[in-house]
Amino acid sequence: MTRAFLWARPPPPRRRPRPGYTHPFALAALPRRCALLPFPRLSLLFALPVFLCSLSVRRVAASCSDRLSLVSIMMAGVSLVALVDDPSHAHLPDPTASSRPSPPTKPKQDKGVTNTNTNMTVRDLARSPFLWVVSVSYMVVFCSKTALSDWGQIYLIEELGRSQMQASSFTSAIETGGFMGGILAGVITDKMARKLRIVGNVRLMVAAGFMVACAVGLHLLCYLLSPQSSQLLVSAVGVLLGASMFGPISIYGIVASESFPAHLSGTAHAVVALAANVGAVVAGWPLSWVARTFSWNGVFLLLEILAASSVLLILLSRRIHVTLKAKEQ
Repeated sequence: MTRAFLWARPPPPRRRPRPGYTHPFALAALPRRCALLPFPRLSLLFALPVFLCSLSVRRVAASCSDRLSLVSIMMAGVSLVALVDDPSHAHLPDPTASSRPSPPTKPKQDKGVTNTNTNMTVRDLARSPFLWVVSVSYMVVFCSKTALSDWGQIYLIEELGRSQMQASSFTSAIETGGFMGGILAGVITDKMARKLRIVGNVRLMVAAGFMVACAVGLHLLCYLLSPQSSQLLVSAVGVLLGASMFGPISIYGIVASESFPAHLSGTAHAVVALAANVGAVVAGWPLSWVARTFSWNGVFLLLEILAASSVLLILLSRRIHVTLKAKEQ
Protein backbone atom coordinates (compact mmCIF):
# COMPACT_ATOMS: atom_id res chain seq x y z
CA MET A 1 0.00 0.00 0.00
CA THR A 2 2.80 2.37 0.89
CA ARG A 3 4.64 1.50 -2.32
CA ALA A 4 1.54 2.20 -4.41
CA PHE A 5 1.07 5.55 -2.64
CA LEU A 6 4.63 6.60 -3.33
CA TRP A 7 4.33 5.53 -6.98
CA ALA A 8 1.19 7.57 -7.49
CA ARG A 9 2.66 10.66 -5.79
CA PRO A 10 3.26 13.41 -8.34
CA PRO A 11 6.82 14.74 -8.68
CA PRO A 12 7.60 17.99 -6.84
CA PRO A 13 7.33 21.12 -8.98
CA ARG A 14 10.59 22.51 -10.35
CA ARG A 15 11.75 25.92 -9.27
CA ARG A 16 11.74 28.34 -12.14
CA PRO A 17 14.66 30.79 -12.19
CA ARG A 18 13.93 34.44 -11.65
CA PRO A 19 13.66 36.30 -14.95
CA GLY A 20 16.45 38.70 -15.85
CA TYR A 21 19.25 37.01 -13.93
CA THR A 22 20.38 33.98 -15.92
CA HIS A 23 21.27 33.63 -19.56
CA PRO A 24 20.33 30.43 -21.44
CA PHE A 25 23.95 29.93 -22.55
CA ALA A 26 25.16 30.34 -19.00
CA LEU A 27 22.55 27.94 -17.57
CA ALA A 28 23.32 25.27 -20.15
CA ALA A 29 27.09 25.50 -19.83
CA LEU A 30 28.09 26.49 -16.32
CA PRO A 31 28.28 23.96 -13.46
CA ARG A 32 25.48 23.79 -10.91
CA ARG A 33 27.20 25.95 -8.32
CA CYS A 34 28.01 28.59 -10.95
CA ALA A 35 24.55 28.51 -12.49
CA LEU A 36 23.02 29.69 -9.23
CA LEU A 37 24.98 32.92 -9.40
CA PRO A 38 22.98 35.98 -10.44
CA PHE A 39 24.31 36.50 -13.99
CA PRO A 40 23.01 39.59 -15.80
CA ARG A 41 21.65 39.36 -19.31
CA LEU A 42 24.76 39.15 -21.47
CA SER A 43 25.06 39.67 -25.17
CA LEU A 44 25.68 36.69 -27.41
CA LEU A 45 29.27 37.80 -28.04
CA PHE A 46 29.99 37.88 -24.33
CA ALA A 47 28.15 34.60 -23.57
CA LEU A 48 30.17 32.56 -26.07
CA PRO A 49 33.54 32.87 -24.22
CA VAL A 50 31.75 32.03 -20.95
CA PHE A 51 30.26 28.95 -22.59
CA LEU A 52 33.64 27.79 -23.94
CA CYS A 53 35.39 28.40 -20.64
CA SER A 54 32.70 26.54 -18.69
CA LEU A 55 33.43 23.40 -20.70
CA SER A 56 36.97 23.38 -19.32
CA VAL A 57 35.65 24.09 -15.82
CA ARG A 58 33.47 20.96 -16.06
CA ARG A 59 36.40 18.78 -16.96
CA VAL A 60 38.92 20.07 -14.44
CA ALA A 61 38.36 20.62 -10.73
CA ALA A 62 37.91 24.18 -9.59
CA SER A 63 41.46 25.38 -9.02
CA CYS A 64 43.15 28.74 -9.03
CA SER A 65 44.32 28.43 -12.64
CA ASP A 66 40.79 27.65 -13.88
CA ARG A 67 39.35 30.66 -12.09
CA LEU A 68 42.08 32.90 -13.47
CA SER A 69 41.42 31.62 -16.99
CA LEU A 70 37.71 32.32 -16.54
CA VAL A 71 38.43 35.86 -15.37
CA SER A 72 40.88 36.48 -18.24
CA ILE A 73 38.40 35.32 -20.87
CA MET A 74 35.64 37.44 -19.34
CA MET A 75 37.93 40.48 -19.30
CA ALA A 76 38.80 39.79 -22.95
CA GLY A 77 35.12 39.96 -23.77
CA VAL A 78 34.76 43.22 -21.85
CA SER A 79 37.76 44.68 -23.69
CA LEU A 80 36.35 43.58 -27.03
CA VAL A 81 33.11 45.42 -26.34
CA ALA A 82 34.48 48.46 -24.48
CA LEU A 83 37.68 49.41 -26.35
CA VAL A 84 37.56 51.75 -29.34
CA ASP A 85 40.05 52.27 -32.15
CA ASP A 86 40.06 56.04 -32.24
CA PRO A 87 39.36 58.80 -29.67
CA SER A 88 36.81 60.31 -32.04
CA HIS A 89 34.65 57.19 -31.72
CA ALA A 90 34.27 57.94 -28.01
CA HIS A 91 33.73 61.69 -28.66
CA LEU A 92 37.14 62.57 -27.20
CA PRO A 93 39.62 65.17 -28.52
CA ASP A 94 42.62 64.08 -30.55
CA PRO A 95 45.66 64.01 -28.18
CA THR A 96 48.11 64.55 -31.03
CA ALA A 97 46.47 67.77 -32.26
CA SER A 98 47.90 71.05 -31.03
CA SER A 99 45.76 73.40 -28.96
CA ARG A 100 46.19 76.28 -31.41
CA PRO A 101 45.20 75.43 -34.95
CA SER A 102 47.82 76.50 -37.44
CA PRO A 103 46.78 78.04 -40.75
CA PRO A 104 46.92 75.59 -43.62
CA THR A 105 49.98 75.95 -45.78
CA LYS A 106 50.44 74.73 -49.30
CA PRO A 107 53.63 72.85 -50.04
CA LYS A 108 55.80 74.54 -52.62
CA GLN A 109 55.92 72.66 -55.87
CA ASP A 110 57.40 73.58 -59.20
CA LYS A 111 55.19 73.80 -62.25
CA GLY A 112 55.02 70.66 -64.27
CA VAL A 113 56.48 68.50 -61.46
CA THR A 114 54.29 65.82 -59.92
CA ASN A 115 54.72 64.24 -56.53
CA THR A 116 56.17 60.80 -57.20
CA ASN A 117 55.49 59.55 -53.68
CA THR A 118 51.72 59.72 -54.04
CA ASN A 119 51.90 58.05 -57.45
CA MET A 120 54.13 55.20 -56.25
CA THR A 121 52.69 51.75 -56.85
CA VAL A 122 53.42 48.28 -55.49
CA ARG A 123 55.45 47.53 -58.60
CA ASP A 124 57.63 50.59 -57.92
CA LEU A 125 57.99 49.41 -54.32
CA ALA A 126 59.16 45.99 -55.46
CA ARG A 127 61.74 47.62 -57.73
CA SER A 128 63.17 49.76 -54.93
CA PRO A 129 66.75 48.61 -54.20
CA PHE A 130 66.58 50.17 -50.73
CA LEU A 131 63.71 47.85 -49.78
CA TRP A 132 65.77 44.83 -50.79
CA VAL A 133 68.75 46.05 -48.78
CA VAL A 134 66.55 46.25 -45.69
CA SER A 135 64.98 42.86 -46.47
CA VAL A 136 68.31 41.06 -46.86
CA SER A 137 69.65 42.61 -43.65
CA TYR A 138 66.47 41.66 -41.79
CA MET A 139 66.72 38.10 -43.11
CA VAL A 140 70.31 37.74 -41.88
CA VAL A 141 69.67 39.00 -38.36
CA PHE A 142 66.48 36.96 -37.95
CA CYS A 143 68.28 33.85 -39.19
CA SER A 144 70.98 34.43 -36.56
CA LYS A 145 68.42 35.01 -33.82
CA THR A 146 66.42 31.88 -34.66
CA ALA A 147 69.57 29.76 -34.98
CA LEU A 148 70.88 30.82 -31.58
CA SER A 149 67.49 30.25 -29.95
CA ASP A 150 67.08 26.80 -31.52
CA TRP A 151 70.62 25.44 -31.73
CA GLY A 152 72.49 27.41 -29.04
CA GLN A 153 71.66 24.95 -26.29
CA ILE A 154 72.68 21.95 -28.42
CA TYR A 155 76.00 23.64 -29.21
CA LEU A 156 76.74 24.26 -25.54
CA ILE A 157 75.78 20.73 -24.52
CA GLU A 158 77.48 18.77 -27.32
CA GLU A 159 80.52 20.93 -28.08
CA LEU A 160 81.29 22.57 -24.72
CA GLY A 161 79.98 19.84 -22.39
CA ARG A 162 77.59 22.11 -20.50
CA SER A 163 74.65 20.85 -18.50
CA GLN A 164 71.04 21.41 -19.47
CA MET A 165 70.64 24.06 -16.79
CA GLN A 166 73.68 26.01 -17.97
CA ALA A 167 72.56 25.83 -21.60
CA SER A 168 69.09 27.07 -20.64
CA SER A 169 70.60 30.00 -18.77
CA PHE A 170 72.40 30.97 -22.00
CA THR A 171 69.05 31.16 -23.79
CA SER A 172 67.65 33.26 -20.93
CA ALA A 173 70.67 35.56 -21.23
CA ILE A 174 69.92 36.05 -24.94
CA GLU A 175 66.32 37.05 -24.21
CA THR A 176 67.44 39.38 -21.39
CA GLY A 177 69.91 41.08 -23.70
CA GLY A 178 67.21 41.36 -26.34
CA PHE A 179 64.96 43.19 -23.89
CA MET A 180 67.66 45.78 -23.26
CA GLY A 181 68.82 45.93 -26.88
CA GLY A 182 65.36 46.70 -28.25
CA ILE A 183 64.89 49.66 -25.90
CA LEU A 184 68.46 50.89 -26.46
CA ALA A 185 68.05 50.75 -30.24
CA GLY A 186 64.89 52.87 -30.10
CA VAL A 187 66.45 55.52 -27.86
CA ILE A 188 69.67 55.75 -29.89
CA THR A 189 67.94 55.98 -33.26
CA ASP A 190 65.56 58.70 -32.08
CA LYS A 191 68.39 60.85 -30.71
CA MET A 192 70.70 60.34 -33.66
CA ALA A 193 67.94 60.96 -36.22
CA ARG A 194 67.39 64.43 -34.73
CA LYS A 195 71.03 65.43 -34.43
CA LEU A 196 73.06 63.73 -37.16
CA ARG A 197 73.04 64.74 -40.82
CA ILE A 198 74.91 62.05 -42.73
CA VAL A 199 74.71 60.42 -46.12
CA GLY A 200 72.30 57.53 -45.75
CA ASN A 201 69.53 56.48 -43.43
CA VAL A 202 70.51 57.18 -39.81
CA ARG A 203 68.44 54.35 -38.37
CA LEU A 204 69.98 51.89 -40.81
CA MET A 205 73.45 53.05 -39.79
CA VAL A 206 72.60 52.36 -36.15
CA ALA A 207 71.39 48.90 -37.18
CA ALA A 208 74.74 48.35 -38.92
CA GLY A 209 76.50 49.17 -35.65
CA PHE A 210 74.39 46.57 -33.86
CA MET A 211 75.23 44.03 -36.56
CA VAL A 212 78.94 44.65 -35.96
CA ALA A 213 78.35 43.77 -32.30
CA CYS A 214 76.45 40.67 -33.43
CA ALA A 215 79.39 39.52 -35.55
CA VAL A 216 81.73 40.07 -32.59
CA GLY A 217 79.41 38.07 -30.31
CA LEU A 218 79.29 35.16 -32.78
CA HIS A 219 83.09 35.22 -33.02
CA LEU A 220 83.37 35.08 -29.23
CA LEU A 221 80.90 32.21 -29.12
CA CYS A 222 83.02 30.20 -31.56
CA TYR A 223 86.56 30.97 -30.45
CA LEU A 224 86.46 32.34 -26.89
CA LEU A 225 84.13 29.99 -25.06
CA SER A 226 85.55 26.63 -24.05
CA PRO A 227 84.55 23.84 -21.65
CA GLN A 228 86.61 25.61 -18.97
CA SER A 229 84.89 29.00 -19.40
CA SER A 230 82.91 30.30 -16.45
CA GLN A 231 79.14 30.46 -16.56
CA LEU A 232 79.31 34.23 -16.07
CA LEU A 233 81.30 34.59 -19.32
CA VAL A 234 78.83 32.37 -21.18
CA SER A 235 75.91 34.48 -19.95
CA ALA A 236 77.74 37.72 -20.85
CA VAL A 237 78.21 36.50 -24.42
CA GLY A 238 74.51 35.61 -24.50
CA VAL A 239 73.51 39.09 -23.33
CA LEU A 240 75.75 40.66 -25.99
CA LEU A 241 74.25 38.50 -28.71
CA GLY A 242 70.67 39.18 -27.60
CA ALA A 243 71.16 42.95 -27.45
CA SER A 244 72.91 43.05 -30.82
CA MET A 245 70.24 40.97 -32.57
CA PHE A 246 67.02 42.32 -31.11
CA GLY A 247 68.13 45.91 -31.72
CA PRO A 248 68.22 45.59 -35.53
CA ILE A 249 65.02 43.52 -35.47
CA SER A 250 63.19 46.50 -33.95
CA ILE A 251 64.87 48.95 -36.37
CA TYR A 252 64.36 47.29 -39.76
CA GLY A 253 60.58 47.27 -39.52
CA ILE A 254 60.50 50.97 -38.59
CA VAL A 255 62.86 51.84 -41.46
CA ALA A 256 60.67 50.00 -43.97
CA SER A 257 57.48 51.69 -42.70
CA GLU A 258 58.73 55.27 -42.52
CA SER A 259 60.82 55.29 -45.72
CA PHE A 260 57.93 54.85 -48.12
CA PRO A 261 54.62 56.67 -48.69
CA ALA A 262 51.79 56.18 -46.23
CA HIS A 263 49.67 54.14 -48.64
CA LEU A 264 52.55 51.64 -49.07
CA SER A 265 54.06 51.60 -45.57
CA GLY A 266 52.16 48.48 -44.55
CA THR A 267 53.16 46.67 -47.73
CA ALA A 268 56.82 47.61 -47.23
CA HIS A 269 56.74 46.31 -43.67
CA ALA A 270 55.09 43.09 -44.86
CA VAL A 271 57.83 42.54 -47.45
CA VAL A 272 60.67 42.86 -44.94
CA ALA A 273 58.74 40.70 -42.45
CA LEU A 274 58.45 38.04 -45.16
CA ALA A 275 62.21 38.19 -45.62
CA ALA A 276 62.62 37.70 -41.86
CA ASN A 277 60.42 34.60 -42.01
CA VAL A 278 62.61 33.27 -44.81
CA GLY A 279 65.59 33.73 -42.51
CA ALA A 280 63.80 31.77 -39.78
CA VAL A 281 63.17 28.94 -42.28
CA VAL A 282 66.83 28.93 -43.30
CA ALA A 283 67.80 28.61 -39.63
CA GLY A 284 66.04 25.23 -39.49
CA TRP A 285 66.97 22.34 -41.76
CA PRO A 286 69.65 24.13 -43.88
CA LEU A 287 71.73 25.08 -40.85
CA SER A 288 71.27 21.63 -39.32
CA TRP A 289 72.64 20.17 -42.58
CA VAL A 290 75.65 22.50 -42.33
CA ALA A 291 76.19 21.38 -38.73
CA ARG A 292 75.99 17.70 -39.73
CA THR A 293 78.35 18.20 -42.66
CA PHE A 294 80.89 20.39 -40.90
CA SER A 295 80.31 21.30 -37.23
CA TRP A 296 78.46 23.74 -35.03
CA ASN A 297 81.49 26.03 -35.21
CA GLY A 298 80.99 26.09 -38.95
CA VAL A 299 77.36 27.14 -38.48
CA PHE A 300 78.19 30.09 -36.24
CA LEU A 301 81.15 31.05 -38.42
CA LEU A 302 78.76 31.18 -41.40
CA LEU A 303 76.38 33.40 -39.41
CA GLU A 304 79.29 35.67 -38.50
CA ILE A 305 80.23 36.04 -42.17
CA LEU A 306 76.61 36.81 -43.08
CA ALA A 307 76.39 39.47 -40.35
CA ALA A 308 79.59 41.14 -41.56
CA SER A 309 78.32 41.00 -45.15
CA SER A 310 75.08 42.75 -44.17
CA VAL A 311 77.11 45.54 -42.56
CA LEU A 312 79.12 45.98 -45.76
CA LEU A 313 75.90 45.95 -47.79
CA ILE A 314 74.42 48.77 -45.69
CA LEU A 315 77.59 50.87 -45.84
CA LEU A 316 78.13 50.42 -49.58
CA SER A 317 74.53 51.26 -50.45
CA ARG A 318 74.32 54.61 -48.64
CA ARG A 319 73.66 56.47 -51.89
CA ILE A 320 70.38 54.63 -52.42
CA HIS A 321 69.12 54.96 -48.86
CA VAL A 322 65.71 56.58 -48.48
CA THR A 323 65.68 59.21 -45.74
CA LEU A 324 62.81 61.19 -44.27
CA LYS A 325 63.94 64.34 -46.07
CA ALA A 326 63.98 62.57 -49.41
CA LYS A 327 60.60 61.02 -48.68
CA GLU A 328 59.03 64.44 -48.00
CA GLN A 329 60.42 65.80 -51.25
